[in-house]
Amino acid sequence: MIRRQFIGISACIFLFLYSGCIVDKGSAGLTDSRLGDNAPDYIGKVTTCDPGTFENILISKTGSLEVQDCRARCLADKVIMLMSSSCEHCIETEPDFLAACEERGITPIIFDMDDPEQVSTMESFGISIYGTPTFIFGCDYYLGDLGSEEDYLAFIDRYLSRQ
Repeated sequence: MIRRQFIGISACIFLFLYSGCIVDKGSAGLTDSRLGDNAPDYIGKVTTCDPGTFENILISKTGSLEVQDCRARCLADKVIMLMSSSCEHCIETEPDFLAACEERGITPIIFDMDDPEQVSTMESFGISIYGTPTFIFGCDYYLGDLGSEEDYLAFIDRYLSRQ
């Protein structure tokens, strides 16, 4: 019985470590395909993270992760937009978000929830989402459109002040 548990746990650890936690923007398709070859280099790299063990959480409203939990999920230094290419609201708010990130020198990660590979990469952070757009600024997360470019700048400034 103990041997089976050890083998099961070892297999899970092996799968996690080698399941694509290391993703560069080319292999994950994290560029905005609507822009084609003219897509700016807005998309950051998802780096290796050793999160240990944690439960998957569902982001269903605005909130914050505890700092230790946020660091375990390797989110503390990330600005992420979770969107859907089939979501008109996401497409409308994306330019304001990107403009604000560019103004503050932030390279965001953008995941398209219509792409199964990108969903899998996003879930490697131990998060699932209720709807799009969802924004993560370090340990703080927000569901829905955050407003204008100026509003996004305020959220980014708050994030930067905590770094």
